[in-house]
Amino acid sequence: MIIERRECAVSRGRLAAVAAVALACAIFAGEAGAAELLTLERCEAEAAANNPGLKAAEKGRTAAEWRRAEAKSARLPKFTLSGSAVSTDNPTISFMSVLNQERFDPAMMGSINDPGATANFNARFGFEIPLSAGGAIRHGIRAARAAAGAAAHSEEDARRRARRSARAAYFGAVVAEEKTEAAGAALEAARAHAALAASMRDAGLTVESDSLSAAARLAEMEELKLTADNEAALAKAELLMAMGAYQGREIEVDRSALERVEFDGALEEYIESAMKNRPDLKAIEEAVKAASEAERIEAAAGRPTVGAAAHADVDRRRIGSGGGESWFAGVAANFSVYDGGRAGARRAAARAERERLEWALEQARQAAEMETRRAYYGASAAKKKMDAAARAVEQAEAAARIVNNRYANGLAVSVEVLSAEAELTRAKLRRLAALSEFVVGVETLALAAGK
Repeated sequence: MIIERRECAVSRGRLAAVAAVALACAIFAGEAGAAELLTLERCEAEAAANNPGLKAAEKGRTAAEWRRAEAKSARLPKFTLSGSAVSTDNPTISFMSVLNQERFDPAMMGSINDPGATANFNARFGFEIPLSAGGAIRHGIRAARAAAGAAAHSEEDARRRARRSARAAYFGAVVAEEKTEAAGAALEAARAHAALAASMRDAGLTVESDSLSAAARLAEMEELKLTADNEAALAKAELLMAMGAYQGREIEVDRSALERVEFDGALEEYIESAMKNRPDLKAIEEAVKAASEAERIEAAAGRPTVGAAAHADVDRRRIGSGGGESWFAGVAANFSVYDGGRAGARRAAARAERERLEWALEQARQAAEMETRRAYYGASAAKKKMDAAARAVEQAEAAARIVNNRYANGLAVSVEVLSAEAELTRAKLRRLAALSEFVVGVETLALAAGK
């Protein structure tokens, strides 16, 4: 009897433990499956941190900064330390090695043509510095600085585009959620009307065709809801891609973010902002500066260059033995008298490249202005369409209420109800389409205006 009670107690204990584990797993699964609320600000921050295009632009700026450091180093002295070990029976090299080792003896003259194997270990410490490069170093530093500036502006442009792209994707996901909700409301209305039509048919108040029409409308709304759900899932996938996040992440968007979409200001203000603030235009301006400096570098190639150099040598017959030490110092000048027209051709090519970039800058400015105009007109038209669609929704809702009340009281036919519900659904979809066009248009305008 005691044993049976103990077994029952153990069984109850095991059952309680299993239940606790199951409850914990259920709670954990619920928490793991819960979608996180993604704010617009966090969306922008993650896009800036994870966007591959932005990371590539960051590396481009880093590379340009290192090339700038390389250009600066051209004016600094250079120190070198080198060593060599040779063994030769070449008369000239053997004789020079013996001289450098300070062990020449007149008795060696008898074997000067056949010295045998001669070993030499040399260590050299060298120094050189450019005294004048005709301005090439100075212009090279300026060109590298301009190139680094262009890379920095390109990085800023990539960051701006990543942020705006993420914002547009975020608003797209919000609108898709709104469309899902509208489709759900239309589905519920169709389901309610189908039930009412069936009830009135059963009561002998309407004909069979009314119930069949309501059922067909219900099937149509079910299809619309499935399409809206699919579009919402796709919009979230596009948002995650714009953020550089993994696709398995469960998120929910903040619908109140739509309230922060602003559109104000005159067209001229947006165009002025584009000409003043767009990083891509600034990048081309810096590229023009770099090309101008490159043209001056090629012009400097026709001027004389002057440099100084010195080195100290230690030569030994073998490591650790005695030997000789020597040094050298000097200044050298170089001037190209004739190079077959190479320098002139390089100057002409550099000048053509600079002029090409100047025209490219003008073309980019014109394109930026037209892009801003197009975006402004698009956003303005979308706002007007959105306002008109909102009024149409209010009117369609009022009409649907009236028709439904009349139908419930036997004063309207089913086709009137279906027509009113269809018009309400179309009005809501038109409003959402205009809303999507508006928010995307505002982001496009901000991007075009350099914001």
